[in-house]
Amino acid sequence: MKSSRLIIVTLALTAVLAALAFWRPGSGGDPGDGSVPVDRTIEITARQFSYTPDTVRVGLGERVRLVLRTEDVAHGLAVREYGINLVATRGDAASAVFTADRPGRFPMYCTVYCGTGHPEHLGTLIVGDGEDGEQP
Repeated sequence: MKSSRLIIVTLALTAVLAALAFWRPGSGGDPGDGSVPVDRTIEITARQFSYTPDTVRVGLGERVRLVLRTEDVAHGLAVREYGINLVATRGDAASAVFTADRPGRFPMYCTVYCGTGHPEHLGTLIVGDGEDGEQP
């Protein structure tokens, strides 16, 4: 009886580890690889300790592909409210697709420690027409 439980636990753990091995950070299951139609693609370049552009504006309802590239070390770009968590290494871009379905001003931040200025590696996503994403 004990050995059958051990086998079940081992198989379950193996399945979880296999799934994690193939998982890549992104947004909502959208691969961001060009296979999902979008209204606009926005490329963001990361370097110690900034994004270019550091402010991204999108219209409410837009389907957007974010593409993150890095010029130096590995960097991340996350927008918690949209479930975006990208990680790019030099020479290897990362991307995610999301629908800008709630207006507002949302912080973008680096999720990969990239040096002493890491806490200041920030940007802003603004969704909507107004200064802070509010609708007229």
